[in-house]
Amino acid sequence: MKPTLRVWAATDAGCVREKNEDALCIGNQVVQSDDSWSGYIELSQDQPLLVAVVDGMGGHRGGAVASRIVAEKLSILVRSNRPSPDVASGLISLVNEHVHDHASRNPLLCGMGATAAFLWFGTQTGLCINVGDAKVFRQQDGFLQLRSEDHALQSNDGRRSLLQSLGGTKTLQSVSPSVREEPLRDGRRYLLCTDGLTDEVNIDEIETYMTQPSKQAMMALLNAAKVSGGRDNITLAIVEIHIQD
Repeated sequence: MKPTLRVWAATDAGCVREKNEDALCIGNQVVQSDDSWSGYIELSQDQPLLVAVVDGMGGHRGGAVASRIVAEKLSILVRSNRPSPDVASGLISLVNEHVHDHASRNPLLCGMGATAAFLWFGTQTGLCINVGDAKVFRQQDGFLQLRSEDHALQSNDGRRSLLQSLGGTKTLQSVSPSVREEPLRDGRRYLLCTDGLTDEVNIDEIETYMTQPSKQAMMALLNAAKVSGGRDNITLAIVEIHIQD
């Protein structure tokens, strides 16, 4: 099989934050914008079949640095590896150590970290991986199914506390990413997003928007998050799988 990923993606500062601290990794390309970016990228087997959304934490400078480090490190590490749960967990540990090491050497970046969710495909199968509260949904038969697992606690007043992140701690803490195998299916579609989307748009609305073609769905989801307040940075990617025998 020769899988191809068609990716429509966008990242936006939202309506409140002064700067966009999120990042995207699409194959070999890392995308980061102070304000906004959207585009289409097609991935084939001559590059990593990887799509990741990364949500930076740690203030104006630290969050943006952390998300870029995570996206760049993921892009590099997957080039010489084949997707498997054990390999994915090992790569996430390396990324976590890399972020923490970078922060520990610069007082201005102390405590920076990121959450991330990504799809990583080989020629036979793939993986859905996440750390923190960034999400991956799979669309099937017109419905969205959550494939990631939130590493967060919700308090009675609605505040959310992360249980895991890449970096983000004063001392190095181990991480246990959620990893699910994703069989390759021609025509299957996924939505990856940071909490800037899901905090503003409920799942029923997201499911309705996802009935549209991918480019229109991407723009509609981004607009809906901003109309609802856009209180955080918003990053999303819609991924279509196409397979040739």
